[in-house]
Amino acid sequence: MNERPTTLKQRIDVALHQDDPTTSVDIAALIMEAEIGIAKADKERAVDQALLSNLQARYRQAQAQEQATGWLAEHDRLKGERDALAAELRELYPDAVTKITDLFVRITANDEALSRLHQARPSGMKQHLLPAELHARGLDSFSRDHPSLLESTRLLDWASGHEIWPPPQTPLAVLVAASVPRSPYRGADWWQDNERRAAAQRAEQQRHADYYARTKKEQEARENAEARERFLAQQEQLSVNRPLKT
Repeated sequence: MNERPTTLKQRIDVALHQDDPTTSVDIAALIMEAEIGIAKADKERAVDQALLSNLQARYRQAQAQEQATGWLAEHDRLKGERDALAAELRELYPDAVTKITDLFVRITANDEALSRLHQARPSGMKQHLLPAELHARGLDSFSRDHPSLLESTRLLDWASGHEIWPPPQTPLAVLVAASVPRSPYRGADWWQDNERRAAAQRAEQQRHADYYARTKKEQEARENAEARERFLAQQEQLSVNRPLKT
């Protein structure tokens, strides 16, 4: 049975071994005890300066090892958290951005239809419908503190990184309005002006719908290709692992 070290020198000898589990806190206590012994010239506790230097070096080593162990533990913890977040993002974002973009397109189309409805309001009609976003958020109008989500949101395609919202703008309605000569009498052809604006808005709406239909089709094609590649890779792995019949 091994006797426990009792003298300071014996305890320092144990702490100096590389495989000793003594912590940096324990080593620091030994250093303080040794320095006190040297200062008092206490024969019971005094150690030579060389042994004290070795103990101080062992303290720095133990402290560095403890810091490295703590850092690696935090590294592993954050890596697990990072991997879980990445998996959640891969699962949620593509489907979420597709749904939000589709909703924004339909809201934009409805806003344009509401605008045409209000422009053609007969005399005496006071009814007015707020756009869908204002109605949903309980607002009367947009402001600096409450900007429009449809106007301020940017959505990027998961695979390509290309911006898919807001859509590329073409001043189609402006070009159509500018190309049509105006009547000197506003009231004479008001219905024609409304028809031209409605036609321009319908064309712009259709362009948006075509753009997002094309984007969605490209996304589905990429997802199908990725699924096909995964399936072929699994089949290839199965064929490699399958034992040969003899």
